[in-house]
Amino acid sequence: MSEVDPTAMLQPAASRVRDPVSGRSVWLAGMVKNPRPKGDDLIYDLHFTEGHGVEARQAISQAIEGNLRQLGFEGKVYAMPAGSPPRMAGSGSPPPAGGARKDAVKGMSGPGMGPHGGPIQKQPIEGVKHIIAVASGKGGVGKSTVSVNLAVALARAGHDVSLLDADIYGPSVPTMMGAETRPMVEAGTKKILPVLAHGVRCLSMGHLVDPEEAMIWRGPMVMSAVRQFLQ
Repeated sequence: MSEVDPTAMLQPAASRVRDPVSGRSVWLAGMVKNPRPKGDDLIYDLHFTEGHGVEARQAISQAIEGNLRQLGFEGKVYAMPAGSPPRMAGSGSPPPAGGARKDAVKGMSGPGMGPHGGPIQKQPIEGVKHIIAVASGKGGVGKSTVSVNLAVALARAGHDVSLLDADIYGPSVPTMMGAETRPMVEAGTKKILPVLAHGVRCLSMGHLVDPEEAMIWRGPMVMSAVRQFLQ
């Protein structure tokens, strides 16, 4: 048997394969179960729903095996199909009224959103001609400082500028802009009205929560908040 436990390779291999039905990885969707080595080979159960067609089942199995090969596994891979057989053509249940479907992952529907791994759908923001994104893969490097100075400089140059603080967990724009008052809500549309400071309209999670309040949101909830800020 190989020195590397093949069952330990299965999680990263399956995590890189997208389930077309749930929109999640096949690992997070709980499709991969009961992995067991047999000599130098690997056997595991691959659970499907009736929504998985024949081609999708084959593609998922082959993709997992391909990822295992890339991780260095050289034995044989046996994906034992389990769960429901594929739905026959024409036997599917009708979609909900209005054509709406329940999210496979909560919060994944809405403008610009699609299943994980799917194509990005660009959505224009009403009234906005240009967007400047200031981002970094590391914290504490001055993203907010650059954003604030850039926004104020553009406003002083005569441009109509808004500043969105997309930092949900540690928003600093209200402090840096001296705009820590609570935003108002427009009665008719129920939209949040940005706070005006130094000629810049500002909107941040720091305007909506108390300074000592911890944000424990994750994943789709964070993206939903950012989407609401933008739109």
